[in-house]
Amino acid sequence: MKRLLILVLMGVFSFFASLTSSDYFRIYFNGQSKNLLSVYQALNLTSDEIIVYFIYPNAAPRLETLINDSYNYIKKLNFTGDIIGVINYPKYWYAKNYIKRMGFPFKCIIDTTFSFFSELTNMNPIVPPLLLRFDKKGYIKNQICLYGVNLSSQIVPFIKNLDTITLKIEKRRVQNGFDINEFANLPRLQPNGFWELNEDSVVFLDLIYSFKVDPMEKFLFLNGRGSFRWEIYKVSKDAENFEIVPELSIRKFFSPDFDSLEFLELEKNFSYAKSMFMDGFFVGDSLFIILSVLPQISVKISNSDTIYYASTRFAFLHYNYYLRKVQKFIPINLEQLPNYFGVAPYTPLNSVNRKTREVALMLHKGYPTVGFEKPKDTSFASNPFSPSFYYFAPLFGTFNFETGELIRYLGKVGQSHAKLAAGYFMCMPLVAFDEDGHYYLSQNLSDCIETDTCLLKIKPYFEESLLAQNLKQVDSLPDISFYYLISDSTKGRIEYMKTYKNKLILLWKLKEKNKTLNDSEILLLQIYNIDSKTLEKEYILPYSYDGLKFSTYFFSDKKPYLFALYFNSRKTIIVKYVLPLTL
Repeated sequence: MKRLLILVLMGVFSFFASLTSSDYFRIYFNGQSKNLLSVYQALNLTSDEIIVYFIYPNAAPRLETLINDSYNYIKKLNFTGDIIGVINYPKYWYAKNYIKRMGFPFKCIIDTTFSFFSELTNMNPIVPPLLLRFDKKGYIKNQICLYGVNLSSQIVPFIKNLDTITLKIEKRRVQNGFDINEFANLPRLQPNGFWELNEDSVVFLDLIYSFKVDPMEKFLFLNGRGSFRWEIYKVSKDAENFEIVPELSIRKFFSPDFDSLEFLELEKNFSYAKSMFMDGFFVGDSLFIILSVLPQISVKISNSDTIYYASTRFAFLHYNYYLRKVQKFIPINLEQLPNYFGVAPYTPLNSVNRKTREVALMLHKGYPTVGFEKPKDTSFASNPFSPSFYYFAPLFGTFNFETGELIRYLGKVGQSHAKLAAGYFMCMPLVAFDEDGHYYLSQNLSDCIETDTCLLKIKPYFEESLLAQNLKQVDSLPDISFYYLISDSTKGRIEYMKTYKNKLILLWKLKEKNKTLNDSEILLLQIYNIDSKTLEKEYILPYSYDGLKFSTYFFSDKKPYLFALYFNSRKTIIVKYVLPLTL
């Protein structure tokens, strides 16, 4: 009998806590899609039905093989309508290359402005692949998300039936916010030089998820959201670039059941075998240490079935960028954590304690960051409505980046989150270490910065009614829609925190009226004096530069420099700002 390939996923990997709720992946739209009608006409479609794949590259990297698998399954069901893909991605040339690399068997449209997707929903477009079934008049007949889908049991009703869930118009969460004119009198940071990266069909950049500038300002390190791999550019007239690609022995370290050729074949055809290289930090003048997410795949033969088990493991890669090689590979001992904790692979590693060789990784547990539905388990590990959930709820576990061993826990989930029964859902903690090894810790909806010696009161921009002193405990565990409504109503979040000698820098993103927080364009920099515990100055970081839109940032470790990255679909610029600090 022919062997049957069965995939059993242990600890399915996702990059964003929001990727764990099925409700979040529903589009509530009962109108007629004008974009669908335009696509119908532009592609000369004639069928009565059309299935649209909405795809954001690498939003759920372990699941991307399901795109072509689901297409093949739909075709086997004799679906006679048209099938197309809409690639939601702001970098045109990267999206074009992605379509070719993935080998999609359907026509694709590249939507760099998300216009089609945002006509239907104000959901963040960084979601696993969504399939919407439309009629030719532009009305949704059914929908399915490929996250957690069982093709044999769920694709059939998607094709054969109408949506059984009553569609409702989604409420736009834009009610509160700031008038941008409120900040018109604040000084703006002034540029102090820039690097321009032009793109075309041969040389193109991904949408940059993270970037770094080495301490000597000789190299740019760029990490793309579509690949989660680091590419290094020399900053010189004879600029060259090279990619950090650890050797095969590292990539397959946690998968010893396979020889080299077998593992290379897995990497090519099995999305769960992909290695991903997340954020990183500099140590000294030549070492870049990367938080790496590597596959752990094993195989078992049972009767006539071949069963693959897939999960993920974490490690630190010590990469010498002058020698262009990995000098150390350090597995991270996450088994030292209680088994109900997860580690966020997207932890920003912008500050490390070089005295103790420790780096802080974000932790999470329980609903709504884990699981599709409200937990039946009411224990301290799962249910954020239970007071016991918060008895041990640290925000970070710190690990030695030379040994991979756990050092300590930092912070705890704040009172606002407990009163909202929100658990870890919107804590968004940040940590910074100063030169003496003291830590500074922030979290969403807190008006204080916690340190190991004191609390530093800050000028917050959070919605006052959501601060702990103004909140009442919710009377039951809310459903997922409540959390998304609240998370967009906070009015602001701290994006970044950094220390320079006796100064503490906070970078805020503030919500504009009539916009969601993610879409808002107010970036505000605060400078605090740690010694006097006072706010010294506030500045505006420009959200646009030469017609390009702000994307992300990097603060230099040794000097008070802020580097900001601006982009459009075919061009990227990195601008240098000197922070106005009196040290």
